[in-house]
Amino acid sequence: MEFSDLRMGKTKKKRQSASARVDPVGLGETGDNLEMNGEPTETEIIANIMSQLQSGNPEDKVCGCQSLGNLTSLEIIRGVIVDQKLVRIAGPLLLDSDQMVRLAAAGALRNLSATDPDTAEEIVKQDVMTPVLEFFNQLTSRQTDTLTDQEYNILTEAVN
Repeated sequence: MEFSDLRMGKTKKKRQSASARVDPVGLGETGDNLEMNGEPTETEIIANIMSQLQSGNPEDKVCGCQSLGNLTSLEIIRGVIVDQKLVRIAGPLLLDSDQMVRLAAAGALRNLSATDPDTAEEIVKQDVMTPVLEFFNQLTSRQTDTLTDQEYNILTEAVN
């Protein structure tokens, strides 16, 4: 055995080529659910958000609300949100038992209503005010010194 054959210390691991990777989504080369450029369509995005909002898992609901709030800046997505009446799903989340879901729902509704006056008018027509008023009624029935910091954050999001 020669001295040059002995390697001491760390060695680099050999990398696999990109073609050896496993397809985690399982779509293969075709990309059945994707457009030609590899991007999901607006309706697919909204369908995914809708399923997250209707999930029984609070983390999924929060993720759906955050996605909804982030995508409201895109006019085409905003139109699909109004057409699909996602507000009727997101609005009642203000009354959810999980505080993080309530906060995310308040933020999403605030973002949606703040982007465009016409959008705000449409979501009012879709009866977003019923869960908002019920949310305020729940908070006003309590003493202000009993509200938690999280509840103050939710209230701030809902008022703005």
